[in-house]
Amino acid sequence: SLNGDPFRLHTQTESSPSQLTTSITTGCTVITVNKYEDTDMSGSKGASEVAPSQSFSFALKSGSTTLQTKSTNASGVATFDAVTTGAYTVCEVTPLAAGWNNTDPGTDPPCKSVTASSATASVSFGNAEDITVNVNKFKDSNLNGTQDGSENGLGGWDFTLDGNPAGTTDASGALSFSASPGDSHE
Repeated sequence: SLNGDPFRLHTQTESSPSQLTTSITTGCTVITVNKYEDTDMSGSKGASEVAPSQSFSFALKSGSTTLQTKSTNASGVATFDAVTTGAYTVCEVTPLAAGWNNTDPGTDPPCKSVTASSATASVSFGNAEDITVNVNKFKDSNLNGTQDGSENGLGGWDFTLDGNPAGTTDASGALSFSASPGDSHE
Protein backbone atom coordinates (compact mmCIF):
# COMPACT_ATOMS: atom_id res chain seq x y z
CA SER A 1 0.00 0.00 0.00
CA LEU A 2 1.05 3.58 -0.51
CA ASN A 3 -0.05 5.85 2.34
CA GLY A 4 -2.69 3.24 3.23
CA ASP A 5 -4.21 3.08 -0.27
CA PRO A 6 -3.91 -0.38 -1.88
CA PHE A 7 -2.65 -0.61 -5.42
CA ARG A 8 -2.08 -3.37 -7.92
CA LEU A 9 0.55 -4.14 -10.54
CA HIS A 10 -0.45 -5.83 -13.77
CA THR A 11 0.67 -6.20 -17.32
CA GLN A 12 -1.29 -4.74 -20.19
CA THR A 13 -2.55 -8.21 -21.13
CA GLU A 14 -3.53 -9.30 -17.64
CA SER A 15 -7.28 -9.25 -17.16
CA SER A 16 -7.33 -9.76 -13.40
CA PRO A 17 -4.50 -7.94 -11.59
CA SER A 18 -3.14 -9.56 -8.45
CA GLN A 19 -2.73 -7.89 -5.06
CA LEU A 20 0.85 -7.06 -4.11
CA THR A 21 2.18 -9.03 -1.16
CA THR A 22 4.69 -6.36 -0.08
CA SER A 23 4.31 -2.70 0.69
CA ILE A 24 6.41 0.39 0.08
CA THR A 25 8.37 1.26 3.20
CA THR A 26 7.48 4.60 4.70
CA GLY A 27 9.89 6.59 6.84
CA CYS A 28 12.92 6.20 4.55
CA THR A 29 15.63 8.83 4.49
CA VAL A 30 18.25 9.64 1.89
CA ILE A 31 21.47 10.77 3.62
CA THR A 32 23.74 13.11 1.67
CA VAL A 33 27.32 14.22 2.38
CA ASN A 34 28.41 17.67 1.21
CA LYS A 35 32.19 18.01 0.98
CA TYR A 36 33.91 21.41 0.92
CA GLU A 37 37.50 22.61 0.74
CA ASP A 38 38.12 24.42 4.01
CA THR A 39 40.49 27.02 2.52
CA ASP A 40 40.56 29.15 5.67
CA MET A 41 40.96 26.03 7.88
CA SER A 42 38.20 27.28 10.21
CA GLY A 43 36.46 23.92 10.61
CA SER A 44 33.20 25.31 9.22
CA LYS A 45 31.98 26.03 5.69
CA GLY A 46 32.46 29.64 4.59
CA ALA A 47 30.30 31.26 1.91
CA SER A 48 33.06 31.12 -0.72
CA GLU A 49 34.27 27.59 0.05
CA VAL A 50 33.35 25.07 -2.63
CA ALA A 51 33.83 21.38 -3.35
CA PRO A 52 37.43 20.19 -3.70
CA SER A 53 38.53 18.74 -7.03
CA GLN A 54 39.64 15.59 -5.19
CA SER A 55 37.05 12.83 -4.60
CA PHE A 56 36.62 11.53 -1.04
CA SER A 57 34.93 8.37 0.26
CA PHE A 58 32.44 8.07 3.10
CA ALA A 59 31.00 5.14 5.05
CA LEU A 60 27.47 5.05 6.45
CA LYS A 61 27.40 3.07 9.68
CA SER A 62 24.84 1.71 12.08
CA GLY A 63 26.78 1.13 15.28
CA SER A 64 30.07 -0.46 14.20
CA THR A 65 28.59 -2.03 11.06
CA THR A 66 29.31 -0.33 7.73
CA LEU A 67 26.11 -0.31 5.68
CA GLN A 68 27.26 1.56 2.57
CA THR A 69 30.32 3.32 1.16
CA LYS A 70 30.01 6.16 -1.37
CA SER A 71 32.41 8.63 -3.01
CA THR A 72 31.85 12.31 -3.72
CA ASN A 73 31.09 13.44 -7.26
CA ALA A 74 32.52 16.53 -9.00
CA SER A 75 30.14 18.71 -6.97
CA GLY A 76 31.47 17.30 -3.69
CA VAL A 77 28.30 15.31 -2.98
CA ALA A 78 27.97 11.66 -1.94
CA THR A 79 24.45 10.25 -1.66
CA PHE A 80 23.69 7.05 0.21
CA ASP A 81 20.82 4.75 -0.73
CA ALA A 82 17.67 5.35 1.37
CA VAL A 83 17.69 3.98 4.91
CA THR A 84 14.97 3.51 7.50
CA THR A 85 14.35 5.98 10.29
CA GLY A 86 17.04 5.85 12.97
CA ALA A 87 20.45 7.03 14.16
CA TYR A 88 23.49 6.59 11.92
CA THR A 89 27.11 7.69 11.73
CA VAL A 90 28.83 9.00 8.60
CA CYS A 91 32.62 8.62 8.61
CA GLU A 92 35.16 9.88 6.11
CA VAL A 93 37.21 6.92 4.92
CA THR A 94 40.84 7.27 6.03
CA PRO A 95 43.64 7.54 5.27
CA LEU A 96 42.77 10.61 3.24
CA ALA A 97 44.26 11.23 -0.19
CA ALA A 98 47.87 12.43 0.03
CA GLY A 99 48.14 16.11 0.89
CA TRP A 100 44.67 16.45 2.48
CA ASN A 101 43.70 16.89 6.13
CA ASN A 102 40.26 16.73 7.76
CA THR A 103 39.19 20.01 9.41
CA ASP A 104 35.44 19.45 9.88
CA PRO A 105 34.76 17.69 12.18
CA GLY A 106 38.50 17.57 12.87
CA THR A 107 38.22 14.35 14.88
CA ASP A 108 40.08 11.10 14.50
CA PRO A 109 38.37 9.27 12.93
CA PRO A 110 36.40 12.01 11.12
CA CYS A 111 32.80 10.98 11.90
CA LYS A 112 29.47 12.76 12.41
CA SER A 113 26.15 11.51 13.75
CA VAL A 114 23.03 11.91 11.66
CA THR A 115 19.41 11.12 12.44
CA ALA A 116 17.29 9.76 9.63
CA SER A 117 13.85 11.12 10.47
CA SER A 118 12.55 12.80 7.31
CA ALA A 119 12.87 12.40 3.54
CA THR A 120 16.44 13.76 3.50
CA ALA A 121 19.28 14.33 5.93
CA SER A 122 22.52 16.11 5.15
CA VAL A 123 25.93 16.34 6.78
CA SER A 124 28.99 18.42 5.76
CA PHE A 125 32.69 17.57 5.99
CA GLY A 126 35.63 19.91 5.36
CA ASN A 127 39.18 19.19 4.27
CA ALA A 128 42.17 21.44 3.67
CA GLU A 129 45.19 20.82 1.49
CA ASP A 130 48.71 20.77 2.89
CA ILE A 131 50.55 24.07 2.91
CA THR A 132 53.90 24.55 1.16
CA VAL A 133 56.83 25.79 3.22
CA ASN A 134 59.51 27.56 1.18
CA VAL A 135 62.98 27.91 2.67
CA ASN A 136 65.65 30.28 1.36
CA LYS A 137 69.03 29.80 3.06
CA PHE A 138 71.64 32.47 2.27
CA LYS A 139 74.90 33.94 3.62
CA ASP A 140 73.93 37.26 5.20
CA SER A 141 77.34 38.96 4.82
CA ASN A 142 76.15 42.38 6.05
CA LEU A 143 73.89 40.91 8.82
CA ASN A 144 70.82 42.93 7.77
CA GLY A 145 68.41 39.95 7.69
CA THR A 146 67.68 40.36 3.96
CA GLN A 147 69.29 38.63 1.00
CA ASP A 148 70.94 41.37 -1.01
CA GLY A 149 72.01 40.95 -4.65
CA SER A 150 75.61 40.08 -3.76
CA GLU A 151 74.69 37.46 -1.14
CA ASN A 152 74.54 33.91 -2.49
CA GLY A 153 72.24 31.09 -1.46
CA LEU A 154 73.70 28.28 0.59
CA GLY A 155 73.21 24.75 -0.72
CA GLY A 156 73.60 21.55 1.27
CA TRP A 157 71.85 22.69 4.48
CA ASP A 158 69.50 20.17 6.11
CA PHE A 159 66.14 21.23 7.56
CA THR A 160 63.64 19.42 9.74
CA LEU A 161 59.91 19.84 10.22
CA ASP A 162 58.75 19.06 13.75
CA GLY A 163 61.98 17.12 14.32
CA ASN A 164 61.66 15.01 11.16
CA PRO A 165 63.95 15.41 8.12
CA ALA A 166 62.31 17.77 5.58
CA GLY A 167 65.10 18.06 3.00
CA THR A 168 68.30 19.75 1.97
CA THR A 169 68.69 23.12 0.25
CA ASP A 170 69.70 23.06 -3.40
CA ALA A 171 72.70 24.95 -4.79
CA SER A 172 70.75 28.24 -4.73
CA GLY A 173 69.73 27.75 -1.08
CA ALA A 174 66.10 26.85 -1.88
CA LEU A 175 63.99 24.07 -0.37
CA SER A 176 60.23 23.44 -0.44
CA PHE A 177 58.21 20.88 1.50
CA SER A 178 54.63 20.28 2.61
CA ALA A 179 53.11 20.55 6.08
CA SER A 180 49.62 20.04 7.48
CA PRO A 181 47.53 23.23 7.52
CA GLY A 182 46.24 24.99 10.60
CA ASP A 183 48.94 23.54 12.88
CA SER A 184 51.92 25.20 14.48
CA HIS A 185 55.14 23.71 13.13
CA GLU A 186 58.77 23.92 14.19
